[in-house]
Amino acid sequence: MTTAKVDFSSVGWRSVEWTNLVTLYLRAYESRSPRPILGDRAAADAVDRINYDFKRIHRAAQPWGNQFLVALRAKKLDVWTTDFVRRHPDAVALHLGCGLDTGRSGSTRPRRCSGSTSINPASSSSGASSTTKPMHTG
Repeated sequence: MTTAKVDFSSVGWRSVEWTNLVTLYLRAYESRSPRPILGDRAAADAVDRINYDFKRIHRAAQPWGNQFLVALRAKKLDVWTTDFVRRHPDAVALHLGCGLDTGRSGSTRPRRCSGSTSINPASSSSGASSTTKPMHTG
């Protein structure tokens, strides 16, 4: 089964949406390393389904070094989030400005901890008109 690629060719260079693509690309690049920190295969799958000039992003983003900055930042946020919701099981977790985030996270929430995700519809691959959606339960 062949799936048509989602056309992102109109995304402007260095726009907000472009920075989302760069972060997604770096997470995908890191997931393909021999010993990944995050191992975000969903990011790699998403990049494979997007029509964009990723060769140009590759040159600009310098993934040989920046992949680790993105992965370590995400890992640290996962650790902080997991620790916080473990100590505050009735907390409300908000995932703001997540644009093209794959939802891959190492953090887990207690069942009592509710959460939602806020996206920028212009940078969402689905083009969703809603700016909030429930988070998956960990």
